[in-house]
Formats: sequence, C-alpha cells, structure tokens
Amino acid sequence: MKHNVLLVNANSALLLLQKAHLSRAGYDVHIARNVFEAEIELRTKLFSIVVTEVRLSESDSTQGLKVIEKVNAVCAGTPILVLTSSANSALHRKARSLGVWDILVQPSPLADLELVMRNILDEIYRAPRLRGFHQTSPGF
Repeated sequence: MKHNVLLVNANSALLLLQKAHLSRAGYDVHIARNVFEAEIELRTKLFSIVVTEVRLSESDSTQGLKVIEKVNAVCAGTPILVLTSSANSALHRKARSLGVWDILVQPSPLADLELVMRNILDEIYRAPRLRGFHQTSPGF
C-alpha cells in the first residue's frame, strides 16, 4: 500500500529534500509551506500521515501547532509527526496534548524521519481496531 504523506515546512530547500527522500522510499508525498496550504491539502486529499515542522514562520514559532489543530478538525485520527529544532518542553507538551504521535527533534538524518514514519504507520495498520480509521472523506 502506497501511503499519502503531507509534509508541512516553510523551509523550501528542506521540504524538497524530504520530499525527494520519501518519494524514493515509495511514499506519495504532497507539500505545504504554511497553515493555509496545509488546510487546502487536508480538505482535498486523504493522508496516511502528516509531518509538520513546528516553526513555520520567523515571527511565530508555534505555527505548526495550528497545522495540528487543522488536521484534528478536518481529518481527525490522521497521525501527526512533529519536527522541531526546539528543546522547549512546554512546546512538546502542547503538541502531545493536541494528539501528535511523535516528536522528532531536528536536525536528524532523513533516514530517521522515514523510520519514525514507518513505525507509526506500521503500528496503525497492524492494529485491527485502528485499521482504516482515516479512510473517510476529508471534511469540506
């Protein structure tokens, strides 16, 4: 099964690097650079997982939390992986309280991103009670 992945990151170079790596690994990767683009993607496609950076703008280091809120509102149950360069435990607690599956502190190798994603997806698809839980139509 080919998984649809939404990558949300304001850093275009890193976003394209992540997309290329995950595409080579067999994922169908879609990208967004901000909350607005992410919401459009979430409302028009079904995703197996959403990967978002917490800092999506220089002026607001918590824009990624808004992406998490959009995922929860538009397609509740879709797993979310948060990328962050922040060691701020309050930010991590807030992300966890919003229901993220995992937090990957950056910088880390692209292989780590793929491994964490694969572990999340394996856990979801191995668990009969969760299988297909996110296969409903996206909210409009």
